[in-house]
Amino acid sequence: MATAVINQFGSTSASEPAFTAYNDLASTKVGGKVLFATDDWFAQAENLLKDWEFIVSLSELKPGFPKSSHNYFHCSGKKKYTHLRLNIYPDGGVARLRVYGQARRDWSKVSERKIVDLLSALNGGLCLQCSRSNGGGGRNLIQAGRGSSVEDGWVVTPLVEVDTNNFKGNFPDVCRVEACFLDNSANDLDTNIPKSKWRTLLPVTKLKAHNQHFFYQDQLEKNTGVVSHVRLTVMPDGGVSRFRIWGTKANRAIAKL
Repeated sequence: MATAVINQFGSTSASEPAFTAYNDLASTKVGGKVLFATDDWFAQAENLLKDWEFIVSLSELKPGFPKSSHNYFHCSGKKKYTHLRLNIYPDGGVARLRVYGQARRDWSKVSERKIVDLLSALNGGLCLQCSRSNGGGGRNLIQAGRGSSVEDGWVVTPLVEVDTNNFKGNFPDVCRVEACFLDNSANDLDTNIPKSKWRTLLPVTKLKAHNQHFFYQDQLEKNTGVVSHVRLTVMPDGGVSRFRIWGTKANRAIAKL
């Protein structure tokens, strides 16, 4: 069973700061709108400063290459804000403005009899953690409205797939997946693999005809550790179309599924 925890904030990738785990409060998904845009940088000073305060001081932006186009800034403001203004100088292009934070609804104006979505990002809900996913993310689950596509949802990535596609009468009844680790120094694999200590990754599991079988983390044996080889066993004889294992690539000492 995949879970979305609704504890510590974690960034969505190694290159993103931790605060990007918060909701993007400038997104149209939560009602963000562009009220007006102007190229009048040299407006009167009193207009620029009236009722506005800087939460990010004048800061240099990097060029729009893939490795440098995302510019992240920590905000100094700690108060509640309803509107934001982005000033750029001189003329130039900005592809996206995202503002990460947590909505603060005025609950004193909400009747105790009114039923509201308590998880909604509009009401201050946050998705703190979620299982690994392929497309979308846990924070999508608490956005307003309905999802516009599969990318606008949360899809959990399976770790093992056994596909019996097209095998409708001669598919195996059950399968088992085992794993072991062999150091790169093991030259004679044909001799070393049979002697290796195989650990059960997926215990004996029923299969169906003409079906993609996905197995998630909670269905696999724990503490398998680092693996370099996997072994699929089917019983009795039958056909399997595809066999896939998903995991992370890293140094061999820390690689894991």
